Amino acid sequence: MSAERWQDLSLTVLLRYLELIGVGAVKISRISKMTILATHFFSANQPIKYGDRTIGQLEALENILGSGVVDGLLTGKLTVRVVGNEVVIEPAPVLIFDKHGRRIPPAGLLAKVCDANYGSAPTKLGEVSCAARQERLKLAFGESVGLIATDDFERRIAELVGKINADATIKNVLNGSWYPICIPGGLGITPENYGEKLDNVIVPAAKSAYERAFSERTFRNNLSGQLAGEVRIFKGSRHEKLLEAASKEPVVGIYFPTALQGYSINADREQMASLPEMFWLTGGLDALVAQIMYPNELLRDSKTLYYEMPASPTMSA
Repeated sequence: MSAERWQDLSLTVLLRYLELIGVGAVKISRISKMTILATHFFSANQPIKYGDRTIGQLEALENILGSGVVDGLLTGKLTVRVVGNEVVIEPAPVLIFDKHGRRIPPAGLLAKVCDANYGSAPTKLGEVSCAARQERLKLAFGESVGLIATDDFERRIAELVGKINADATIKNVLNGSWYPICIPGGLGITPENYGEKLDNVIVPAAKSAYERAFSERTFRNNLSGQLAGEVRIFKGSRHEKLLEAASKEPVVGIYFPTALQGYSINADREQMASLPEMFWLTGGLDALVAQIMYPNELLRDSKTLYYEMPASPTMSA
């Protein structure tokens, strides 16, 4: 018997066997003259691997929903939620932050972005004593610095975290490093005197906090005396909102130092156009206040991140 005749006979026997065991359909592909690959689909009554449904029932469900809906659910473009007695199928939220809490580069971003280095991320917070953190601000700025009551600080942070968690598009930002901060009120900082206030008030406070936390180290300011009249606020950063709010009262917020890790300065600024209004780009004031409140976490060792302040560059930047 020739090889081709044997192959034809083998196909006939295979098809007859599949019919006997109840296979509903058979798809045959010839790989070579002597090799046959058979991929078969089970009968409608065949149970699926998990659960008690049958393939026939799943086919009926797809007929009801439509293949477009099923494809959308399988690819993650659609999502399902239950509202009362109704099942709602709707477009899945477009995530702004990934599972690490890092900003997902928005479509059309022109500026440069590289991969994040998660090995150099600052220490994540455990339980936070807001009273102890505010005490550090008093030691750095003086007892008369404008702060809020500790319980009010804690309440506002809880409300802010709840607001973030309630929005599926941004809640992943809490998967990264984050630090509750309180920007003191009454410091008299304006866009016009920002550099002068950094030179004479904010940086000296950061220096005292750093040296108090790390007595064996030296705080070095390479721009000492050079910031007056040299710091501006980048348009679109929303940083001016922080200065305006802090001119009236203390401002409570959350500092996310790793949310833009791997982004260039220009990318930091460019991506702001597609961020919700509740996010403001970091400048000198909030970054240094965070370091005053959390020196051991944000400034722990040589593996600590290089922190950028893209909202408030100097004139030469």
